[in-house]
Amino acid sequence: MANILIVDDDEISLEVLSGMLSREGHTCLLASNREEASEFMTASNKIELMLCDVNLPEGSGLDLIKPALLKPNNTAAIMVTGVDDPKVAKSALRRGAYDYITKPITLNRVLISLENALRRRQLEIANRNYQEDLERMIVQRTAKLQKAFEGTIQATALTVEWRDPYTAGHQ
Repeated sequence: MANILIVDDDEISLEVLSGMLSREGHTCLLASNREEASEFMTASNKIELMLCDVNLPEGSGLDLIKPALLKPNNTAAIMVTGVDDPKVAKSALRRGAYDYITKPITLNRVLISLENALRRRQLEIANRNYQEDLERMIVQRTAKLQKAFEGTIQATALTVEWRDPYTAGHQ
């Protein structure tokens, strides 16, 4: 089960979402504003998913998406909001949100979105790790090829010097 950060300034929304998800076995952390949410993300890189409202007291919850996605957090973000505006939804998705759910919510809709987001998050983390491993292998093999190339040049120069002692040292 997942560690989920729920960010909403509406206490009822926090209680409803945390109650629904807790009954499903998830651990929920609750934040009522961006500052509390940022503190949770800074204090713990164990948060796998953030459910966040768009409208928060001191600004937009959209601004929490990018920091959540960055390492070491790698936190998936789903916007759960009463703002039913296609432009805002597109903006959230462009910033990296995995889904955009409008209120009123249903348990089934939230659970489906949550499972999809967690699966996508795992795939993205695995892909990023695979790419980092490939980059390390390329650097190692490039160093080996460079060493072999230098050895080949050295061997060629010694062969030329051996065959023509008059021009030795000029290669």
